[in-house]
Amino acid sequence: MNSPLLLVAPIAALLMPSAAHRDTALDQAIGDQPARQVRIEQRVIIRIAPGAAQQRAMPRRLTQQPAGDCVPVAAISGVEPTRDNRLLLVMRDRSLLTAELSDGCAADHYYAGFYMERSNDGQICVRRDHLHARDGSDCRVTSFHQLVSVAD
Repeated sequence: MNSPLLLVAPIAALLMPSAAHRDTALDQAIGDQPARQVRIEQRVIIRIAPGAAQQRAMPRRLTQQPAGDCVPVAAISGVEPTRDNRLLLVMRDRSLLTAELSDGCAADHYYAGFYMERSNDGQICVRRDHLHARDGSDCRVTSFHQLVSVAD
């Protein structure tokens, strides 16, 4: 009785292409050329800490004046939430600014300060930058006002 011829080969030998079949289009395109594209990503997160407002003696009477649309991040030394749902920014030059937050945002979420991604110009700008609280809140500033003491 004639039985069919059965050839057994190692699986690895069946899966590995022979040297003649290794020249695929990808191999030809890559060849021995070094990679010519490198992608480097960098993300800088800035943290503004609380507490600086408590170290400063507050004037008895203050008035608000518009403060423009952008504030340099490096000029902020601390932040505190206020009772009227704004953030009090204590500046390095000892001046005070308030930042009004977008609708639906609660200033008390920023009791531990805030985080933000560094912008190219190094500023926090109205309707542009997001302020992130530690609890996950994400709000934008809708306006800045400078607090100026009023003579009694």
